Amino acid sequence: MVTSSNSSTSSASFSTTDRMFFGGLASGLDTSSIIDALVAVASRPITLAQQRIATLENRQKALGTINSSLLNLLGSLDALRKPETGRARIASLLDSTQSSYLGVSASSAAAIGSFGVEILSLATATKATSTQAIGQPVGANVPLDEAGLDVTPTAGTFTINSTTFTIPAATATTLLSSGAVGTTVSTSSTLATAGLTLTPTSGTFEINGTSITFDASVDSLSQVIARINASGAGVTASFDSGTNQFTLTRTANGPDTITLSNTSGNFLEAMNLVDNANVKTGVETLGQDLPSLNDVVTMINNAGIGVTASLANDADGRPNLLQLNSASAIALGAGADTSNFLDATHLLESPGTTTRTSVRNLGTMAPAANLIAGRLATALSQNTGSFSINGVAISYDATVDSLNTVISRINQSAAGVTATYDSYTDKIRLTNSKTGTTAISLADTTGNFLAATGLLAATQATGTNASYRINGGATQYSTTNEVTSAVPGVTLTLKQQTSTAVNVQVSGNSGALASRLEGFVSQFNSTMGLIGTSSKYNEKGESGSLLGDTTLVALQGKLRSLVVSPSFGNSTSMNTLGSIGLTFGAVGSAAGSANTLVFDRAKFEAAMQNDPEGVVRLLTRFTASGTLDAGGTGSLASVSGAPTLLGDAGKYTITTAANGSVTATFTPTNGSTPITKTVTVAPGEVNTTLIAGMTLTFKPVLVDGTDTLTITGTEEGVAKSLYEFVEGYTRAGGVMAGRDSEFASRITDLNTQIERMQARVDAKRQSLILKYAALETTMQRLQNQQGALTNLVNQLSGSKS
Repeated sequence: MVTSSNSSTSSASFSTTDRMFFGGLASGLDTSSIIDALVAVASRPITLAQQRIATLENRQKALGTINSSLLNLLGSLDALRKPETGRARIASLLDSTQSSYLGVSASSAAAIGSFGVEILSLATATKATSTQAIGQPVGANVPLDEAGLDVTPTAGTFTINSTTFTIPAATATTLLSSGAVGTTVSTSSTLATAGLTLTPTSGTFEINGTSITFDASVDSLSQVIARINASGAGVTASFDSGTNQFTLTRTANGPDTITLSNTSGNFLEAMNLVDNANVKTGVETLGQDLPSLNDVVTMINNAGIGVTASLANDADGRPNLLQLNSASAIALGAGADTSNFLDATHLLESPGTTTRTSVRNLGTMAPAANLIAGRLATALSQNTGSFSINGVAISYDATVDSLNTVISRINQSAAGVTATYDSYTDKIRLTNSKTGTTAISLADTTGNFLAATGLLAATQATGTNASYRINGGATQYSTTNEVTSAVPGVTLTLKQQTSTAVNVQVSGNSGALASRLEGFVSQFNSTMGLIGTSSKYNEKGESGSLLGDTTLVALQGKLRSLVVSPSFGNSTSMNTLGSIGLTFGAVGSAAGSANTLVFDRAKFEAAMQNDPEGVVRLLTRFTASGTLDAGGTGSLASVSGAPTLLGDAGKYTITTAANGSVTATFTPTNGSTPITKTVTVAPGEVNTTLIAGMTLTFKPVLVDGTDTLTITGTEEGVAKSLYEFVEGYTRAGGVMAGRDSEFASRITDLNTQIERMQARVDAKRQSLILKYAALETTMQRLQNQQGALTNLVNQLSGSKS
């Protein structure tokens, strides 16, 4: 939308002398007000033009609002003009309790009626599962927290047959000063002044092979402790101000000793950890690991409770299950237990009485750890590699990627499979995304990931096709459980095998069309009301912004005419919208008594019940005839038949070449996009493919030239006519766009005129300023001359006296 110019009158720039005279100091005139008044009179045409622009902008805006409403009306007509809307279908089960066996839906292509479906089998997808557990078995002789159990056992107590067993907690090795390192020690003073019995000298010391350097004249004890703790030496240093003793504690549990020595200086000696020969003097208490699984087995077997614990083989023949045997029932667990040992070994959920065995493998793959640390039973041949699934490449880096990461990468790829890891069986499963008998293609490209995870050699469980019968007929098959080819227009979703037929009913869905008609009526009334408000006087006598607009008057009249007139070419009794319940009149009043379009739902339902195809014909039908125009220069000899796939009237331009190439371009009369099709014909050929429904006979001798075929509508549904009419107004380059361009052009012209008028006004102001400045200068000069003469006369009079 073009907007108006807001130019203002410009002001001139004056010298000091000009400003003095401009104020009327010499003449006594208010020259500024005089000039402003004269300029205001000259600017009156500009003000009128700006007012005209504002009016045009309001009209343009109102027209835009109406166009938006017309676009909404066009949208409501779009569905009504399509036959499938009137032929909507509902598919349902006669016995709704059978919905767990079969799901149904229907399109407009479905025939009304019923049929029975027997589901003989469902389609399944091909699966490939690891040939064996992919993780290592449990480590029976290593600490429990390093044994590879999927749930790490904790220290505490557990109970078997009311006997409590204790798993001692793991501890870390500590090294404590052999005695106090001073009487009063300051941890914040420098080491040289900290009050240590043996004054440290600067240098370097090592703990577990890690070097730490210090300066006794600069570093405090606290600073050295912080340096040790940040060094990565695998220990934590601390100082007890109560006992004045220094302690090193390993960060990892276990019995590993702490190694240390002074390289230069004597810090460790000052801390009473070594002597001057670097012999360890501190008190070292070795830590301990959690017991091993075999340690716990021995603990149970030595308890004398009549229960024997042992490791049993898993499905792959590896000692990977914990088994308890007894002559009597074995009771596991107690409320006071503090260790999760029985849960971590999967004994608590085990069935049985006198024999309790882990219900799943103890040692498994660690799916969240990187592949190197993930406990694969078969080691990867290289850290980086790739493999393909159904021809799609998947790469991995064992130093970074975990099994979970690789599985996610597979699932996010285009391989067409779903990968899962089953921690219960410790296996990977690949399932084709599509059902049917298609196998999964697997290959290691570089490295051995698929081989290591037991997928490459897996015997695939081939998927199956679905099988079913319709109305007891021949068995039919489908690669999927969603069947679209069994009954035209009906989609069957097979869910379960059935023992008897499930009966399906397909019926007309008049509600879908009724909802569309209700939406059309609402939007039609809204659009007509908006046009009326904009183009007429209201009840208060106020005019609309588009009062008397001939475009809107014609638009409103044509819309009403199309709604009440018979459908073009329809000679049946159902040839007006009134015959299906759409009439003008206020709700509750007689038809035609008001300007509001109303919808009689009951009358519509009756029409749909009596003649559903008649309703569809009234709204959507389009038929046409084709005639060959005289005077053509091409190779067409004659045409017959009627076009069956066209939706509009128009013209075909048929261009032929002597070599047999024929191009037909259809240009609709409504201005929509042309359609082009090219074929090759032989001399004298009778063609039925170039224009569906029509037979084109070509001359015995083909020539270069053009023929014209006119397509004339013979019948057109009301909704289609309305759509074509409204679309002609609202499309790009249509009536409304043309009106908007007209307004924009007029506004642009007015703005151009305003600019020119403003330039003239500015020039006039400048001219007036110069004229009045000259007047003031002249008046000042005369006043000066008068004063000079007056002074001369006074001087002469004085000399005479």
